[in-house]
Amino acid sequence: MSDVVSELRTLLAEGTSRPWFDDGFGKIGHVDHGIGEMDYGDDGRLIVAAVNHLGALLDVAEAGHALSEWEDYTPSTGT
Repeated sequence: MSDVVSELRTLLAEGTSRPWFDDGFGKIGHVDHGIGEMDYGDDGRLIVAAVNHLGALLDVAEAGHALSEWEDYTPSTGT
């Protein structure tokens, strides 16, 4: 999982800064320039929401992974 999280964090950092917006008709943009255009407005809204919230989702994924490792810890053996 950490490879996927690392890849997504890298892509997020290298891509156009956020927040992105959609115009409701499929056009995606940032501030005053377009990034792309989808055939369907719903696709544009989905992509914008995913990109704008990806950092928080990755934080939750990493926290969940850390918690699962902590839950496997056995205090009596230290492993």
